Formats: sequence, C-alpha cells, structure tokens
Amino acid sequence: MKTTREPVVGDGTHEGAVVVLSVVSSYPIQLTIRDLENQRFRLERPISVSVTQGTSGLVVADEDGLTYGVGRTLEEALDDYRGSLIVDLEVLQKNRDHLAQGLAEKLSVLESLIRVVD
Repeated sequence: MKTTREPVVGDGTHEGAVVVLSVVSSYPIQLTIRDLENQRFRLERPISVSVTQGTSGLVVADEDGLTYGVGRTLEEALDDYRGSLIVDLEVLQKNRDHLAQGLAEKLSVLESLIRVVD
C-alpha cells in the first residue's frame, strides 16, 4: 500500500493539519498502447502491454517480449517503453546486414508494427 501526505485545503480552520490518504495500487494491469507519441513513427496496430511493480519502479512489457520500459511513474514507464521500441527499430535497421536470426526476426516484427513517417 502506498501512502501519501497532502496538506489540508479548506477555509483555514485546519491550517497546518495533514491528512493521510491511502492509495492502493494493484499490479499487474493490462494496457493498450495506440500511439508512440513521436511524429516520426506511427503504430500500425495497438500493442497490449502489462504493467508490473518492480524493485525500482514500474515495468511496462509487451506480450511478445519485444522490449520493456521502466519508470518511477506509469507515464515515465510508458514513455521509456515507447522510446525503447523506437531505439530498437533504429539500431536493428542500421545493422540489418549483420543481424543474427533472432534479431532479424525481431526487426521484421518491429517493421510490421511501426511505420516511419516521412
């Protein structure tokens, strides 16, 4: 359970008081990514990902094991995941002629999933 402390906002009668709010975060959760939030790249189809609580924050990973992202917040983890997809695509494309079979297959999946917008 995660607990946060926020100052009470009101008419001043409780000035300086602190209220303790309990926020229960239940992981894993399933999400669908529909956009890479990058003008140069477009998803051809949505990606289903799961979000789990790791030792140093949240972890976002897809069902196909393409990549993952981490972050202290859900938004940071999603941004890291999106960025990892793009970096993986660019690095694998750059090294296309020298890829082992597994990486060539990953590149093929990424190219079917992500379109470069000119």
